[in-house]
Amino acid sequence: MIELYGVKKSFDDQIVLRDIGLTIPKGRTTVVVGQSGCGKSVLLRVILRLTSLDDGKIIINGMDTSEYSEHEMMSIRRKVGMLFQGSALFDSMTVWENVAYPLLENGNVPIDEIDKRVLELLDFTEMGDAVDKLPGALSGGMKKRVALARALVANPDFIFYDEPTTGLDPITASKINTLIRNTQEKYGATSVVVTHDMVSALTVGDLFAFLDAGIIAFVGEQNEFLNNDVAQLQKFLKKAAPDKYVEKFAK
Repeated sequence: MIELYGVKKSFDDQIVLRDIGLTIPKGRTTVVVGQSGCGKSVLLRVILRLTSLDDGKIIINGMDTSEYSEHEMMSIRRKVGMLFQGSALFDSMTVWENVAYPLLENGNVPIDEIDKRVLELLDFTEMGDAVDKLPGALSGGMKKRVALARALVANPDFIFYDEPTTGLDPITASKINTLIRNTQEKYGATSVVVTHDMVSALTVGDLFAFLDAGIIAFVGEQNEFLNNDVAQLQKFLKKAAPDKYVEKFAK
């Protein structure tokens, strides 16, 4: 479980996170939605302290990490698999090397065990035929799948997805959404997805949080999310969610 209390973050005189309160429950997929530029990705980075925290508390698995040093945060980050918006693969490494990297860096995992784990995850993400390829030879969707395999390789407690379908065509995006859903069901990791893509959000989400004006203005299950009485969220949904998807998921 991850708990946020009064989390604040500004850049110079621009307030991004004003007063964030949110509980991310264990074993479910929490989707944080909001307009582009509202601070969704900043929220993920603050939780992992890839971006510094101005104020507030962040509790991860019962531990208050708010004052953790960079060294102390390393043990927390090892429990988190991160799918970055741009995939963030190493261009000079093969697919196998990219996925294996977290375990190779660990230094305590036998190479045959690493190979078994890497091949298992590449098979799960339908990238088994690309073991020896370099990222430059892959499409955007293929890179996302390799990046997901890497995020899973160390058996994380949490998986963070930063705009997982950005830049993908609808068919490829649909495949990524299905993969995110299958990942949660198979591995049971606590997942956090930040996105402004409502088709993706409605496909993968169990719990929904709406970020607006630096606060979490709404938290609820999917049906509550689609039938809310929060004016700003209704305005966002009207603009961001195609009616046919709202009707499909609201049933």
